[in-house]
Amino acid sequence: MKAYYISRNSVLANFVDEGTLLFLFYMLTDELNMSCHLSGLFDEYNNRSKMSEEAMLNRFFETSDKFKSKEEEEKMRRAFKVSQKIKFKKHKTHEDLKLQLFHQTMHKSMTEFMESDFEVRLEDAHADHLVKLQPSKKINTLPFFDEKSDDHKRDDFYSGLIKKCILSKNDFHIFHMKIFEDRKLYSFGRYSGEKPLNFKEELARRDANVDRLFKKWWLKAIFYTVYIITFIPVNLYNLIALLWKKNRVIDDAEINDEFDDDMFSIILFRMPYSHIIEADKIKMIHGYLNEKMKIVSDKLIEFKSQLLQTKFNGNLREITMQSYAEIQPELNELQKRIDDEIYLQQLVHSWDKSLYYEVHASIFSISQIVGLYERNGTIPAFIGEALRKNISLQTDINNCDLVLFWCFREYV
Repeated sequence: MKAYYISRNSVLANFVDEGTLLFLFYMLTDELNMSCHLSGLFDEYNNRSKMSEEAMLNRFFETSDKFKSKEEEEKMRRAFKVSQKIKFKKHKTHEDLKLQLFHQTMHKSMTEFMESDFEVRLEDAHADHLVKLQPSKKINTLPFFDEKSDDHKRDDFYSGLIKKCILSKNDFHIFHMKIFEDRKLYSFGRYSGEKPLNFKEELARRDANVDRLFKKWWLKAIFYTVYIITFIPVNLYNLIALLWKKNRVIDDAEINDEFDDDMFSIILFRMPYSHIIEADKIKMIHGYLNEKMKIVSDKLIEFKSQLLQTKFNGNLREITMQSYAEIQPELNELQKRIDDEIYLQQLVHSWDKSLYYEVHASIFSISQIVGLYERNGTIPAFIGEALRKNISLQTDINNCDLVLFWCFREYV
């Protein structure tokens, strides 16, 4: 099973979010391919030894605060360029040797600076341990095109990559939950809702506010009368709607037709994560979970093969429910395996709250998936339209496809 995370939008997912993705999908997939801000940083780090002196010099002047003015910077640049040429000179004078020594000292200083700069940037991105996983065959950093890159080259690369992922039965798209924030999510599986309202605490907080604002008894009487007449019916309706609708866990087929256009997903697993987990510990956890993860990933490949031949016609509830029923025993075994993992248990017990990340699978049409890549800034809308026409020559863009996404939850 291969998975692709392609995003140029750092607002939808920042370095820390992408680091979490790397950890979660390192566990689930056989191969994780990333073209995002984090993969761009990883590429810079892994290719630092191949960086030209000019590139090192530019980076040095961009980030170093040693040179306070443009004049000082230009003077240093000229001296460095002159000293570069000295090493090719056959008969060196005393002044040439001094310049050569200057060049060697400067080169060493820049190399040390670059190493410490990368160390700080990786630590700020919470990826200092994760970068050590990257040399493995399981993680591939694909080219990342930023705002300075050539538009034509960028659009050709991303549209080709998205098309490949859509047409392949073994390739999966990955998105962050933030891209779906305008949709209601109904999940089959473990509870994925927000922290429920504590009614005692809420009542105590409200009464304290009332006592503070209305010290006279008759003011309190007026307030409670108005509250009972106007606010209680509204609040009761909102509370019922919240308990019934928001992130409701689906254990049966009883969902009203008004929800047919909403988003349904299967919770594949939940897992605690912290950036302090070292690379060798991550590999150890992966080895412990690998067998169960492989069973689940094989099931997802089966589902995707079936979905690519299925029309996207609003019957997502039934399709998702049926898929969940087929995979539920494997998911239960996987989750039990995760919950029993000793190092992850220690991680959870060291926190005040139970903070978890969830990995979901959800069904979209091929056309909608192209729209998601437009939304996360990977391709512009006109390239998306051209891509839809291109894909339609090989398959129906109104057929279903399976996507994966991850999100943060607080369990109580």
